[in-house]
Amino acid sequence: MIGSEGALAGGPLLTDEQVLAGIDLELGDTENAVGVAANVSTGPSETIDLNWTDGDFNIQDNAFVLSFTSEKAQTLLQQSLLGVSFNPESAGLANPRMHNVLTADISAPDGVEGPVGVNAAAGAFNVQKNAAAIAVIPGSLLALSSAGIGEEAASNFSLHHDAINDVTAIITMDNVSGNVGINLASGVGNVQLNSVTTALSF
Repeated sequence: MIGSEGALAGGPLLTDEQVLAGIDLELGDTENAVGVAANVSTGPSETIDLNWTDGDFNIQDNAFVLSFTSEKAQTLLQQSLLGVSFNPESAGLANPRMHNVLTADISAPDGVEGPVGVNAAAGAFNVQKNAAAIAVIPGSLLALSSAGIGEEAASNFSLHHDAINDVTAIITMDNVSGNVGINLASGVGNVQLNSVTTALSF
């Protein structure tokens, strides 16, 4: 997702909130599998966002704001995982089993200059985000950046037996000058965030 220039004195402003709250999920034997293979390449003003998921109630997002006419950049981000339950005891399930498998092979053989966001999750109640607010202004003596980030996970419950969560990743990044954010999760209730806020003057 590409953001737009916002209210910080004409500079790029990125605001976003991800919330999972008050959800009860009851499952028996469960298997989730995600396989990721990607070669990525971007120019200075290009962005790539990739999301893969298998399971239930996973939230993923990539948000990028780019400006080449302002010396100010700001991000305000919040992730919340509140009051969710996976196989609560009242479900009456006999020894529920869970197997989550995630494999990733990500490379950038041709170079990366712009932002890249990658999210992959196998399981349930996983919250993932990549965010970047970048301002570049030539001929300026001053550059200002500001970031406000919050993550909250509270009052959550998970019950499962014979749980297996696997993550296998091969990540090769050659000739990279841009921002790259990668989130990989296997299981229940993982909260992940990568964020960069940069203002450059030259």
